[in-house]
Amino acid sequence: MSPPSRHLFLLMTGGGMGYHPQFKFKWLIKVYAIYLFIMLMMNYYTLTMAWLSADHTDFDVKAELIQYYLECFHILAKFLNFLFRQKEVRELLRTADEIREACRSDPDNQSVIEQNEKTESTLARFTVIGAETVIVTFFACTWINYVTTGKKKLPLLYWIPFDSLKYFWQAVIFQLLLFLTPVQIYSCCMGFNVLLAMVATSQMRILQRLLTTRDSKAAARISTYETHQGINKLILQMNELLSGQFLFEISLSALILSIRIFAFIKAILSGKEGLVFTAGILLLAMSSPCVISWVGELIKSESEKIFEAAYDNVWYEEEVKTKKELILVLRASQRPHTLHYRHIISFNRQQFASMMQATYSYLTLLLRFGDL
Repeated sequence: MSPPSRHLFLLMTGGGMGYHPQFKFKWLIKVYAIYLFIMLMMNYYTLTMAWLSADHTDFDVKAELIQYYLECFHILAKFLNFLFRQKEVRELLRTADEIREACRSDPDNQSVIEQNEKTESTLARFTVIGAETVIVTFFACTWINYVTTGKKKLPLLYWIPFDSLKYFWQAVIFQLLLFLTPVQIYSCCMGFNVLLAMVATSQMRILQRLLTTRDSKAAARISTYETHQGINKLILQMNELLSGQFLFEISLSALILSIRIFAFIKAILSGKEGLVFTAGILLLAMSSPCVISWVGELIKSESEKIFEAAYDNVWYEEEVKTKKELILVLRASQRPHTLHYRHIISFNRQQFASMMQATYSYLTLLLRFGDL
């Protein structure tokens, strides 16, 4: 049996964003984090050189370079948010562990907890493997294109500091090594968000069962209310840590997606090579706002079910003290928990729809400039 923090810290370590307090080789993770930061700066440098050496009359190339800049900026913000807020991250994961351990003491929760732990372990492994698979897939697409057409075409618009035609495969590896860093951080951050949401909602489902179970023992009722308070605390800490980052991502996603869709449309209409590669980057760009909206919607949905479970509670006809306790739960859960930024913007399906409307507006503008 492993606490939720184990897999969450694993994802943070994979992205160079932190480590478990009991990890022995802390200096190794610090060196790895410095390496990732340097590689991110190298991305900015090569993109700047590519911008300076690009044909300024080619709007398509300039648009794609701007998209790469925005993606790197967005990923750097994620990276620094975790690095500079280690205390908040550890408090959040400690809260998740405490709730899980409190629920583990109830034998009726064992099967649910064991299933959740298996799912969390699988997700953590596949997130790390998936980041590497993206790079291998892009490399394979480049190799297939070279074998079938014989053309030496680099997969990315990154500037190369040596002759890319003479040293083609070295140039491909150089580009993909640079590309690996943001993809690794991006994947680990997404995996962290999804896994944390799964941990929170699994505890919410356990609470729903507790709220609909008849138990006259005072200790059992107190345990239920403590679980509810723990979940309230967990969602509050999630908002404090991630809401600003989510707002920043959603704000940039509309512009990033519009540029990626524009590049994809241009690739289709002009018959350019590397259509699969362009589609792959478009899917990566789409994944971030989709994950944020899905996570927010999942938490909101489970929070609403907590209120329903408390409202339909079978304790309602019990003693006066129990009724008072139930009313407290009802009041606390009357306003469903959501992932939000200071109650101004909530991250859910409605926000995703608004973001896609903004994407459409930006795309229309780009199509006008691109003469399509």
